[in-house]
Amino acid sequence: WLDEKEFQVAFVREISERKASEESLKLTQFSFNEAAVGIWRIDSDARILDVNNKVVEMLGFSKEELESMSMKDIVPGLDDEQWRTIWDNFLEVKQESFESVHRTKDGKQIPVEISSSLLEYEGVKYRISFSTDISERKKTRQDLLFSRQMLRDILDNIPVRVFWKDTNSVYLGCNDVFARNAGLKHPAEIIGRTDY
Repeated sequence: WLDEKEFQVAFVREISERKASEESLKLTQFSFNEAAVGIWRIDSDARILDVNNKVVEMLGFSKEELESMSMKDIVPGLDDEQWRTIWDNFLEVKQESFESVHRTKDGKQIPVEISSSLLEYEGVKYRISFSTDISERKKTRQDLLFSRQMLRDILDNIPVRVFWKDTNSVYLGCNDVFARNAGLKHPAEIIGRTDY
């Protein structure tokens, strides 16, 4: 009796959960790629497996170039033995933060701050590192130290007694002329004293 009737067959499958998972994965990948800091995935042999757009921008290499390189190509002076020691220590500590130097495509060396975590996925261990170019911070620090030293040189070479105090009249510092007149061997000896 089935030969005489027409049938329509429809298969309905709920895909909203799969769609939500795909959207979540896209958002995760987008967040990785567009993060404001460099993100690296590195294996136990120092091979660069994945980087985000910030790493590409900082170093000037394409994503494809970077993913065909190793950290030994990026960190000046890093060799196999040093990497093995770094990796073995990293397996113990599992997280670390430090400053390093990275080499750009044009050969320039830039100071970076690195924060790394050990991740394991399906039995394979990876180093996930977050890097920030700290060139500006270093330059600002050097400029500040230079300015302080210049001010110190001026204060120590003018033939006038100079001192400075806080709002409670506690000495915060003085120049060499003032320290000598006060019977001190070094200006730092005045810090924390009062006139009382």
